[in-house]
This record gives sequence, structure tokens and C-alpha cells, in this order.
Amino acid sequence: MESARNAMARIYEPGREFQKAGVLMVGLCPETTIQGHLWEKDEGWEKRKRLMSIMDEVNDRFGRGTLEIAASGLRQTWRMQSKWRSPRYTTCWAELPVASC
Repeated sequence: MESARNAMARIYEPGREFQKAGVLMVGLCPETTIQGHLWEKDEGWEKRKRLMSIMDEVNDRFGRGTLEIAASGLRQTWRMQSKWRSPRYTTCWAELPVASC
């Protein structure tokens, strides 16, 4: 809590509004403890993981949306605009803030 107060004291500007925000990371667990499906054999999870990995590789190489899951729909009338998105500190190494002393 003291670190947060110190950081706020350094960045506070009179007249500028600040908004309290937080990030919840719910349901995180190691891959070794993933809940399986009652009727699925053990190798089903490995097959899905490999499939997702291959789809990611294809989409990285040929562009986003080259391969998609059919359940996501064929005709999407909108696309997310990410030009105003917040940095992905928790999921992207390249966007981690760097502290300097």
C-alpha cells in the first residue's frame, strides 16, 4: 500500500482526474490441473492444445483471422478496435513497464 501511495504522490497533477482501477485474474491454474471432460479420454486435451498451437502459428504467419473456430461465427459485423486498448502488462512481455532508479 505504501508503494502505491508513493507512486501516486510522484504522478499526481492538480486538476487532473484519476480513476481507481484493478485487474482480476480469476480461474488461473497450472496446465497440469486443468479440469477435463467426464467422457473425454486423457489425450483429448493434448490434441486440443496442439491444434490451438498450430492455429496460432498459421495466424501469426498469414495474418490474424486466417484460421478461426467455426463457433465464433462466419459473419461478424464488427471487429474490436484496439487502438484505445490498455497495455497488456499481464500477458505480453514486450509491454511490461520498466522501472528505473
